[in-house]
Amino acid sequence: MRKILLLGAFFLAIVAAVVCADRPATAAPRAGSLNGVVLNSAGTPMPRAEVSWQAADGTRPHFMHTDVNGRFQVAGVRPGLYELRAETGGMWSDWQHNVLVRTGAEASVTLRLTHARAK
Repeated sequence: MRKILLLGAFFLAIVAAVVCADRPATAAPRAGSLNGVVLNSAGTPMPRAEVSWQAADGTRPHFMHTDVNGRFQVAGVRPGLYELRAETGGMWSDWQHNVLVRTGAEASVTLRLTHARAK
């Protein structure tokens, strides 16, 4: 009786392995990307500006800097809603709310530095 039970368990293990091998793996959702430009109030691109971005619920904060042309790009962003803001040299932009990143797509944003610290 014990041999029959062991043989049955072995057979079930083989069947389970074959069935699982035939199923396609569940693919993780493809990521999107965020890109854009940071401009001053005169419309000039701002190199090395700090761009802050986070999920719309305030979690997962990240920071990056613009390139020499005032541009930024982030690949591999999970689909969802995001908020972005920029600052440099005592100036900052408003938060850009509800920026939608879609699967396999780019979300583009222009951030304008409109606020300055009082001197």
